Amino acid sequence: MLSNTEKRQLKKLRKSVEKEMIRLRLTEPRFSVHCDYRTKKIKLVYSIHEDRGIDLNNNRIVRKKQKDFYLKNISLYDEDVLLINLPKYTEQILNDINTTAKRIGNDKDTLTYWAKVYVDTPYRRGNIQVAKTTLIGDEFALQTLIDYIQKHEPEMINIWKWIGEGRECLLRYYKYMQTIHINPKTKKGWSDTTVATSYGRVRAFFNYLPSTVDQFPTNLLNKLPIKRSKIITTTFTPTEMEKIKQFIKD
Repeated sequence: MLSNTEKRQLKKLRKSVEKEMIRLRLTEPRFSVHCDYRTKKIKLVYSIHEDRGIDLNNNRIVRKKQKDFYLKNISLYDEDVLLINLPKYTEQILNDINTTAKRIGNDKDTLTYWAKVYVDTPYRRGNIQVAKTTLIGDEFALQTLIDYIQKHEPEMINIWKWIGEGRECLLRYYKYMQTIHINPKTKKGWSDTTVATSYGRVRAFFNYLPSTVDQFPTNLLNKLPIKRSKIITTTFTPTEMEKIKQFIKD
């Protein structure tokens, strides 16, 4: 068991690692800092997805498995050494997550497959029927993303790859669509409004997957630093705005 002093030091170490991840703008991988109570050595604990074969319906069985990454010669009180090497450790963890994800896969593990299921299903969240215009918009948003992936990042067609790299991949995609992919008619890339609309649809799709794909993580793409489109209200007078606010409140 850890002493009270060691527990306080571990808590301090975790806060330092969290701050350093924010400073380095590292959103992935997700892990927690632990201490082996026998050796007092630090280990980083993270999850990988393990292939358990195929069920009776020929569906891939995937389960989460916790894994320990022991840091050689780093104890509770080696905070500076841990923080200096943090980028290297996170890269090693991501490589392990991605290598594991590559071993898992069939046609049903692709974005192409699940995007088709998603847009061909008019009912979501029980018996709530989605409007046809919504399905058309979802199909466009997902197919545009798939077209980019197939051309620039083909490994991301596997949905399990998104667990480790999805957030950064989506940010690269939107940067590409705003700065490199120029519309020949308008001579411009995507606007902030177009990005925000696309992000909402893509995020909704990935929030749908956990309800259908066993062990797929929830909230995978939530809270990305995407600029929201500004709502223009200049056509309303102050009096009209107050009436609208009161109507919403009522």
